[in-house]
Amino acid sequence: MANGEMAKWRIVSGKWLCRGKFPSPQQGETEPPPSGSPLQRGNLIPIGISSIVVSSARRRRYKRTLRSVGVPADDNTASEKVTGIIPISVPPAPQGEPAGGGYLVHLRLWLLVVVLTALFNACGGGGGLGPVAILQGRVVMVGTGLPPNPPATVEAGGVRATTDTQEGTFRIAVPPTATQLVVQAQGIPEPFTFRLPPLQAGQTYDLGDLYIGPQKVVVRGRIVDAITQNSVENAIISLLGQRAQSDSNGRFTLNDVAYDPNGVLDPEGTVQRTGYLQRRFLVDQPPIQGEIELGDIPLLPETDENPPNTPGNVQGIVQVPNEPVVGTRIDIFSPPDAEFPSESVVITRESGEFRLWLLPGNYRLAFTSVSGNRRAQRTITVTSLTTPIDLGIIRLE
Repeated sequence: MANGEMAKWRIVSGKWLCRGKFPSPQQGETEPPPSGSPLQRGNLIPIGISSIVVSSARRRRYKRTLRSVGVPADDNTASEKVTGIIPISVPPAPQGEPAGGGYLVHLRLWLLVVVLTALFNACGGGGGLGPVAILQGRVVMVGTGLPPNPPATVEAGGVRATTDTQEGTFRIAVPPTATQLVVQAQGIPEPFTFRLPPLQAGQTYDLGDLYIGPQKVVVRGRIVDAITQNSVENAIISLLGQRAQSDSNGRFTLNDVAYDPNGVLDPEGTVQRTGYLQRRFLVDQPPIQGEIELGDIPLLPETDENPPNTPGNVQGIVQVPNEPVVGTRIDIFSPPDAEFPSESVVITRESGEFRLWLLPGNYRLAFTSVSGNRRAQRTITVTSLTTPIDLGIIRLE
């Protein structure tokens, strides 16, 4: 380096460490540093930094940066800590200046900045020692209910991980500023995006099962009060890992819902709202132009000032010739053309009497004897919780 030449030194973050001129040698100081001096151009000196925890991605980036400026880096990819010696290129002393005096002061300051920068880089971001929130869950294929194989990739807040091959589970530490989690898997045309709840550092959030599939659909509906039929605002609707909140009109929209036209599962969702009982619902209709409309989903209040006088709003008496009536199963389908029942009950009285609590809506009741050989069906419409419906005698044939 020529005397007085502008010196520019890169640090591991890729920014200029300093920009300035080294002092020109004093008159009579023309001899270069002794051979073998640690201040000789191109020499490396070791700087010990203990227990700087860094992610593997950050460690690889650090080594690439060092190599890009011509500094060899240790290729110890198995270690999760930089605990030994970090090679740093030392700027040579100006020609003719002895290795001491003002130059050593300048060198010490330079090394201090390098060490502080390394510490900052190691601790910053979601993969270092900064505040993080823990996300855990499971990725599932909607068509089979099994985890993807090869495993899927999940990413949130710039942090990426792969799911377990056997269970489909994952657990990652992300910055609390993360707002969504993206899942990608081989054979799935588009990534699936899942909204995250507000995150707090130091907390663990279980996202449950997150479903992906070959297609995406939009699911819409409306949440209403089962008694008044008024819309219910701020209800939380969950379906296949997607979540939405009902608006002032009770309407909700779920985007990026996984769908498999060849799947064997009927997705089940839930609706939750303070002051109401949790409601489950099935999605068993195919999409039309990429959308599924569920219609009204009624929620039953936790308390009611005017409960019905009898324990149930649907009642009747079952008769089974030549078979015991106890053990007869009643499968409740809603809507009536649903492929699978949303609920099942078993008659326990010798008289065959039964009483059911059903929210307003359309239902199909399928009665099956203990042997499975005798059956009967009824289709009903429930309009009120306070007006009982008497089905009379139901004889299984």
